[in-house]
Amino acid sequence: MAFPTTSLVNNQVHKEGNRAWVYDSTAGVWDQVKEVDNPSNDIYVGTLGLAVTYPSGHIIQVVNSTFAGITTISNTSTANIFNCDIVTHKTGSNFFVATNLSHSNANVDQDIAAAVGFKTGHASTTLSDYSATGHSTYSIENIGTLGSWYGQDTIGGGTAGTWGGAYRIKSQNTQYMHTPSTSIAAGTQLNYALWAATQGSGGFVRVGGPVNGSGAAGMQMYLTIMEIAT
Repeated sequence: MAFPTTSLVNNQVHKEGNRAWVYDSTAGVWDQVKEVDNPSNDIYVGTLGLAVTYPSGHIIQVVNSTFAGITTISNTSTANIFNCDIVTHKTGSNFFVATNLSHSNANVDQDIAAAVGFKTGHASTTLSDYSATGHSTYSIENIGTLGSWYGQDTIGGGTAGTWGGAYRIKSQNTQYMHTPSTSIAAGTQLNYALWAATQGSGGFVRVGGPVNGSGAAGMQMYLTIMEIAT
C-alpha cells in the first residue's frame, strides 16, 4: 500500500478501506490505529444508511411544509388548507405532528374547527379519503371522522371600522404523536393534510389572513411531520 510521502504533519490520518493510520512525525512512521472492539456493530462514525436500526423514540426524518395563502371557508363548509408529504424510511414508525391554523372572521356567530388527516399516496380534496391521526375531538365542531384538535364556539370577529377587530389574525397550534392503527411499510408515501371547517349564522372564516384588508396582511402556517422509530 502507498502512504503519502510529502507535506506530512504530525497526527495526519491516512485511510485505506476500513483501516486507518496516524503519522508520527517524531519517529517518522505511520502507526496503525487499533480497531475498536465492536461486537454489536454499533456505528461510531460515517453516514447512516436506511438499513440502520434506530433506538425507540429516535427521529428518523423530518419534513416540513408551509402555506402563506388565504382560503375563505363559507358557512357549513370544509376545506383542505394545505398538505405535507413524507415517504417512510422504516416499517412500523410513529409520526410526530406539529401544525398551526391562522384565521379571522366577521362579527357573526361562526364556529370553527381544525384537524389533521392522513392518507397513502397524494393529496386529495375529498375529506373521506383521509383517516384520523388521533388528536382530540371537540364536540362543538368536528371535521368528518378526523375529529378536531381545535374547536371554537363563536370565535368572534369585530366591527369593520377603521380599527376594527376584523383586521386581527388569530393563530392556534398543536403538536402530538400520531400512532397509526396498523403498521405502515417502509417506502410508503403518506400525505398529511390540515383541514378546517366552519358553521354558523351565514358568515365565513378566512384562513391565513384577515377578514378586512387588501391582502397585504397574513400569517404563514406550517405542518411538520417527524418519522419516529418505535
